[in-house]
Amino acid sequence: MSAGTLASAAGQVADRPGGAGAAAPAPTAGGASGIGELDAGRVATAGSAAVSGSGTNASGAGGAAAGTGDKTSSEPGFRCPAGPFDAPALAGASALRVAGFPPLDAFNDSGNLRTNVEGPVWIANKLYVSEFAFTPAPESRILSFDPLTKSVAIELAHAGSNGLAVDASGTLIATNHVLGAIVRLPFPLGMPEVLIGSYDGQRFDSPNDLAIRSDGTIYFSDPDYQAPASRPQAKTRVYRIAPGARALGNAASVIDDTRSQPNGVTLSADERTLYVSGADGIYSYPVLADGDVVAGTGTRVNAFAGSSDGLGMDCAGNLYATAGQRIVVLTAAGVELGTIAVPQAESVTNVAFGGAEHKTLFVTSMGSGNQRGLFQVELNVPGLPY
Repeated sequence: MSAGTLASAAGQVADRPGGAGAAAPAPTAGGASGIGELDAGRVATAGSAAVSGSGTNASGAGGAAAGTGDKTSSEPGFRCPAGPFDAPALAGASALRVAGFPPLDAFNDSGNLRTNVEGPVWIANKLYVSEFAFTPAPESRILSFDPLTKSVAIELAHAGSNGLAVDASGTLIATNHVLGAIVRLPFPLGMPEVLIGSYDGQRFDSPNDLAIRSDGTIYFSDPDYQAPASRPQAKTRVYRIAPGARALGNAASVIDDTRSQPNGVTLSADERTLYVSGADGIYSYPVLADGDVVAGTGTRVNAFAGSSDGLGMDCAGNLYATAGQRIVVLTAAGVELGTIAVPQAESVTNVAFGGAEHKTLFVTSMGSGNQRGLFQVELNVPGLPY
């Protein structure tokens, strides 16, 4: 979900495909002209109750929705409609920046420090993201955005997180590059509980992105972008954690150890395919009935050229791949449907669907000033919450 190291003093980032710098305004989704900003309103500090609206600090109530032939999201209370779905309306689609996100304060030197906004996940009526700087094993914080009240909150000031996801109980699960682990963060957010923190006796390099199957299986990537100076792992890998792995001795199994800087991770709408992006393209892996993935079975999604960061999925099974200042939308078969422009972003990092009908695509971006932060675009098809 995010690179953490600068490739050069010129501002190139190791796991990011091109797209640095601001761009001229472009038409917004729905045909409105120009690029505007959505006002994020006031900011609440960590632990504050200042953010109004129902569902604040969503609890695990509601459980997992019952499975059907359609993908059932692990977010409590949300399940994809039965369909059928129209093709995503992408002609002229462009994301609007959410003003005031992230808050400018000491964490990012009042906006002067270049940071990364990453790992969006929609839980109840809020979007949660990580923000961190471009240093080895950087500190990070978790922020939230409530579109109803347009409020921003600092949910956890010291999180160490990158990618975020939600499990069937409504609990936040995060990749943690400070601990080199996959952690659990029950609401209200506080001290992380390590679910799995090592492979072959060593901590992970810098766990980046993750996806959670409805049975609790966790898939995650481990590049070395935010790894300590002395790298714990000899290779960058994609891993699987089976349900109940902690009781089995915290065992993680390797899905692929041949990928160059594996990054974004998502499951198909029917949970039968795992997608992983990286510096060498996007690969798909067949998922077995028990959630296992046979090692080394990845096939490149040839329709996508170049590197990609984060990945998302809509309820029709279309894949959303972030790359530079755009999001490329692909069918399950890998056919490109079109793109969503994010011209104000330096480089988009990830996406998640949210809002009342899960038809708002939230987009995160790294950078500084107005090139960094949160963007959103309304679509005609619902999607998954991370």
